[in-house]
Amino acid sequence: MYDKEGHYDVDYQILLTKNSKAFKEKKSGSPTEIKNTFRECFKKHGTESEEFENSTTTITLVNKDDKPYSIDFAILRVNPDYNEIIRRNIKRETSSVIEFTWNKLDNSHHELYTYFKKCSPEQRKYIIEQIVIPEKFENNKLPDNHPKKRASVEIFRSAIARYKNEH
Repeated sequence: MYDKEGHYDVDYQILLTKNSKAFKEKKSGSPTEIKNTFRECFKKHGTESEEFENSTTTITLVNKDDKPYSIDFAILRVNPDYNEIIRRNIKRETSSVIEFTWNKLDNSHHELYTYFKKCSPEQRKYIIEQIVIPEKFENNKLPDNHPKKRASVEIFRSAIARYKNEH
């Protein structure tokens, strides 16, 4: 996906699942420890032209060589009844300290995600390639403060809903 400057801008979600031994034993660490661990691993394996920024909800890989691109990695914890995302926790009294916390995600669209998970690989591919990517491409052309600018998750959910209603 290209951003408005013509550079690749891709989003990924890293899912921490209940199948992980650390997750089951509740020893997976604090959100701050988890995010810092991932960021340090990325930095260790990155190149000299790659920077790993610690944004509010993601770790952003920014490649600054002759073909710039960015990749956002959001870290989510998948629970049976809800999902959580790591988000920066800014406290006034310690605003200089960067801490993160688990933030419960809106579950009101759970049925759309359930529907998508039940789709065949061909159906998922169609939804992503024929609906999500073209809409995301058009959305990325808009300035950040444009009233019609939508979050990636909104584009994804509306694509699933449209596909579900049409099929």
